[in-house]
Amino acid sequence: MKAALPEALEALGRRQGIAAARRIIAFLDGRSESPGESLSRLRMEQIGLPAPSLQEVVHTPDGEFVARTDFSWKEHRIIGEFDGMGKYRDDAPDVFRREKLREDALRDLGFQVIRWTWAELPRFDVVRARFDRAVERARRR
Repeated sequence: MKAALPEALEALGRRQGIAAARRIIAFLDGRSESPGESLSRLRMEQIGLPAPSLQEVVHTPDGEFVARTDFSWKEHRIIGEFDGMGKYRDDAPDVFRREKLREDALRDLGFQVIRWTWAELPRFDVVRARFDRAVERARRR
């Protein structure tokens, strides 16, 4: 689908907004699994965060699966998670327990984990500060 978009734009010719549409198409990434993840990527770019890897799979040194992460900055040993909070509605105690164990396993592997929610997307400087603190913690390890 994404491959067809540049052709569709070319067929429109010279129109207002085409340049912006090209930039948006170049930014699209099907690995973003939710609107919140897509908006997070946009906010990251707007505030100058390094581009993350998306949907990285993390294993233990023995090859055991630990997690698939929303965002990863391997060079900084940071995992970023957008929490849309929807997963916590049903059977919340078990979901919270599994999420806590998953995060503990990531930390045991030396990763810093940062999280943000819908409420923080409009003021992403809060997330930027969290990221910067995580970079400092990772350097001290």
